[in-house]
Amino acid sequence: TIRGADQIIVMDRGEVRENRRERNRSARERNRSRRENARSPNADDRRDLRDDRRDLRDDRRDTRRSQADLARTRAIAEELRRLQPAFTAGTATPAQAARKDALLRELVAMSRREVARSQQEVREDRRERREDGRERREDRRRGR
Repeated sequence: TIRGADQIIVMDRGEVRENRRERNRSARERNRSRRENARSPNADDRRDLRDDRRDLRDDRRDTRRSQADLARTRAIAEELRRLQPAFTAGTATPAQAARKDALLRELVAMSRREVARSQQEVREDRRERREDGRERREDRRRGR
């Protein structure tokens, strides 16, 4: 069980890094849209800027969630590490067994939420790619 908790922590760190990369990408897109909006404040540019701001807000939220999940996962892993010697020695009390069960259930619930968030993130990424493609086509059409 301890090795499994360490693997979860490594995966969560990767998730945090990926969310940060995505947040930075969204910030760059927002800044590009701001520059375009300043040069040509038409409706398309305002919409692009609004979309980029929304994307950045979503990415910041995802990063905060990932960081909170990582902190909670680390706390659970530490508590499981403290409980494990009693189980290894065969001296675990019913209260310790109940606590371990509750921690493992919490990890399972967290992983289910993460799967749902990952699926939502895939949908958001597809939407963002469609929007970005539309923006590039419009820019080429306008000669930017």
